[in-house]
Amino acid sequence: MPQVPALGGDVHSWGSGEMGQLGFPLLEDLPKDQDGYPYEPTAGLIKAFKQVKICQIAGGDGHTAAVTVHGKLYSWGASACGQLGHCDTAHMPKDVEGYPYQPVPLLVSSLQDVCIVQIACGDAHTVALSREGLLYSWGGGGCGQLGHSETSKMPKDEDGCPYQLTPRVVEHLRPHVVSSVACGKAHTIAVSQRGRMFTWGAGACGQLGHPDTSSFPSDEDGYPFQPVPREVDHLKDFKVIATACGDVHTLALTDDGYVYSFGGGSYGQLGVKDVLAMPVDADNCPYMPTPQLVFGLEGIVRLACGDSHSLTIDRDGRLYCWGANSCGQLGIMNPDDPRIRKDPDGIPHLPTPAIVEALADQRIVDIACGEAHSLAVSATGNLYSWGACSCGQLGLGSCEGMPVDSDGYPYQPTPTLVTGFRGQAVLKVACGGVHNLAITEPDQSLAFSLSTLVNSEMLADVAFRSSEGSILYAHLCILKHNASSLHSYVLAQIQDGVISNIAVDGDQQIPLVALTNARKEVLLDFMHYVYTLDLDAATMSLSSFSAVLELYHLGDRFNLTKLLPKCRRLIRQQLGKQNLRPGTLNLFDARPSSVARGNAMLFRGYHDEVPPPDESPVPPNPEWPGSPEGDGWGIFFLPTGQALVLDDVAYRETLARGTLLDLQDIEAPIKDEDATMLEEHMRQMLNDKESCDVTLAASIPGSDPESSELCAQKCLLASRSSYFRALFSSEFRERSEGRVLLEDITFEQLLLLLNFIYADDWVVEDADFAFDMLPIADRFSVLDLKRLCERTLIGAMSVDNVARIFALADKYSCSRLRSRALLFMTDSANFHLVMKTTSFAELDKELILQILHSHKTAPAPAPPPSEPLPGNSATLSKAGQSKMRDHRHGRGGSAGAGTARPPGGQGAQSGLRGGSSSSSCAPLSSSLAHVEAQVPEANALNAQGRDAAPPCGGSSSSSTLFSPEAARGLPRGLRPPSQEAPLAELRPQTRTSETRFFELGG
Repeated sequence: MPQVPALGGDVHSWGSGEMGQLGFPLLEDLPKDQDGYPYEPTAGLIKAFKQVKICQIAGGDGHTAAVTVHGKLYSWGASACGQLGHCDTAHMPKDVEGYPYQPVPLLVSSLQDVCIVQIACGDAHTVALSREGLLYSWGGGGCGQLGHSETSKMPKDEDGCPYQLTPRVVEHLRPHVVSSVACGKAHTIAVSQRGRMFTWGAGACGQLGHPDTSSFPSDEDGYPFQPVPREVDHLKDFKVIATACGDVHTLALTDDGYVYSFGGGSYGQLGVKDVLAMPVDADNCPYMPTPQLVFGLEGIVRLACGDSHSLTIDRDGRLYCWGANSCGQLGIMNPDDPRIRKDPDGIPHLPTPAIVEALADQRIVDIACGEAHSLAVSATGNLYSWGACSCGQLGLGSCEGMPVDSDGYPYQPTPTLVTGFRGQAVLKVACGGVHNLAITEPDQSLAFSLSTLVNSEMLADVAFRSSEGSILYAHLCILKHNASSLHSYVLAQIQDGVISNIAVDGDQQIPLVALTNARKEVLLDFMHYVYTLDLDAATMSLSSFSAVLELYHLGDRFNLTKLLPKCRRLIRQQLGKQNLRPGTLNLFDARPSSVARGNAMLFRGYHDEVPPPDESPVPPNPEWPGSPEGDGWGIFFLPTGQALVLDDVAYRETLARGTLLDLQDIEAPIKDEDATMLEEHMRQMLNDKESCDVTLAASIPGSDPESSELCAQKCLLASRSSYFRALFSSEFRERSEGRVLLEDITFEQLLLLLNFIYADDWVVEDADFAFDMLPIADRFSVLDLKRLCERTLIGAMSVDNVARIFALADKYSCSRLRSRALLFMTDSANFHLVMKTTSFAELDKELILQILHSHKTAPAPAPPPSEPLPGNSATLSKAGQSKMRDHRHGRGGSAGAGTARPPGGQGAQSGLRGGSSSSSCAPLSSSLAHVEAQVPEANALNAQGRDAAPPCGGSSSSSTLFSPEAARGLPRGLRPPSQEAPLAELRPQTRTSETRFFELGG
């Protein structure tokens, strides 16, 4: 089954923002681009996610989606086609054309009890993959991109195009466990756990990988589409593990690291050396309907597609590019590179993969592509961007000094360091059409660190036995402050002597407490909540009805009331999955009467203390619903729709042995535990002498000589510091001692260190604090604090302090901080100023030589092109890079609901084939005069708010340049010479010097 990645962080966004796709609440506060539309030129934090961590992000043409580390899905941006999955669009704000949009992230309520593990966005549709391998889709469905066979029952927009307002399971994939998904503008790809690849949606350019489309239904303009998932036959003998989609092309990655491509290929985006030799579709556009091997690529681990260009990363972190270079989106430093070719219309493109030389000395770990720009993340967490910059999508803050294309829009042809992010390292990136998202390292990590103690034998002082006899280890100090009732229960069991002991770490004996009313998996979830106070962490893995009941019982029994509403919601969800009689669930909606017992719902559970049969009946409890008052009978309504009638004794005994669930508040919103509650509890634990098991003493007295010691708990210290973990879980004498003297640290520094370890307290954005505490964090291996100090110093870097920062980073092995300081110092705008500072003069000779060498060997800026690049408008069917290009449409994708088509004319034909009005597939034989003749018409339509584009359809041709079968028998690395690109084209000259990147803006 697919799993939610454990790593999450904060989310930043930048670029075009007129449809609310950036997640900022007030669009009027954003600056305006040169066309007068709201945008954000530098990365900004999405504050709506302040209390949650995000692990998955995706962008569409005008909308955005994100998934939390616990599988909750949020969406925001354009909503006219239902692409956000929110059923209520009537109360959303409206854009200037009257279309609804959602400016800030909003939970997709219909999936709030489904654990989502992956998402993807098309122009105006969205798909989400659940932990169980089910695929949900919603949004515009005019090209069959949703995968639902019957669109007649869907609502229609004003253009008569069907759309799905809320998430719906793609039923045709139910027999398969889906493990990966991707979306093009109007087509969708799913890969099963066994590596089988399924495609559906617009298919006229061969982007579905089905060469024969004669059996496909056709739209009103005669273009074929596939309404439900269909397996790609030509990849059946390969195990596909990942895919990526462009406008009308698709890439597939196999488990042995090879890449296959298919679809529209006018601008070399398929990696085919000779575009002119490709077959053409019905509109005379080069295309490849059958998957073919992309030569020159081996050991590939990641894919990304823009509208008309492609990127890949190999296992060594090398970045490859190919396809259209109309806006410098390939990152090739020399615009007149001989490998660049031009199509008959003069559009520059690279037909075969080549290494991005500007990043050859960086290990790249993540990539993303927008319409005509690219992003890459290095292993040190630095982000680089290049390509079109008309809407601030490069995040560089300023376009000053950039070249401009033929339409007057700026672009950056060289990968450039993106600063900002408050100094945080970038973990993951995603692109919409002209906006971007980045997940950065989180501020706080206390809950994650505490979660590592769950069922950890290290320093455990109590253990629990589950119903099946499994042993779970715990720590009394955590129980005392986060689950006081459970702590009291354990102490009472120890005092009464009704427990046994178990050995840990050799011969140490700890008490073993039986909790035989819960299985191990439930106890683990329960303990995750006890340690982190995170509701989602406690419930995300619960998949059975009985497991939810057991967790509810534990929460109720030990007075963890915050956990109960979440369990009640999950119980209702589980009951909805049962084969219940019609109307049974309606019983949950009825509020129980104070006298009618039948309206109260009771589910069976078990306490440890069950009274023996010979004991007297349990006396009535005033809190029980409808206790018998003389008639001697009680009634329980069962989930099956039946009623259970019991006599007085059996009724009271059942109530005593069961767990009473009040489901009347089932629809009430669940409020998560206050995010500060965990920190408050841990602060109380700090210096708690009753639960502490070690005293830490500072070797350097502070301002108060009598204050030099602090009480602490070994388990908490070990969870945040590998130094203390080694000290307390090894053969060192400190393991058994109650007092530890810490050398070379003042009492004030010790207090600051413990405040961070216990409650994530640190002096935010304070350079003096960072300078002082970074050596302490390094000495005691508190890596979270060390990372935050690095982040602070990156943000505070200046001419005056950068040399000091460089020396500090070099001494304490802060690789990211060191590289950023070196880039800052060797920049031509800073170099001579830094050399004049006192801190530079105080550097070691060796460091000074390194700086001078780096400055001397830094490459010169990219030369200007011999003629202006044609710009993104050239690949947008010459419609011009105007304010009414695709992403400007209020519908999010264009004026058609999910078809990405403007109404009427040739643009409608283009939209129905999935390329939208920004089709990446241009007629091969179109002449420049013919294109120029159409420009006035396009401009006229732009003035009316619509793009025009020549038709670019497909055909049912099964022509194939190269098939997987042709290469299957070849030894790995052996390719036919006639089809293999020259080595010089695929491998640039070896670079011996460190590349210098230019920082543009904040």
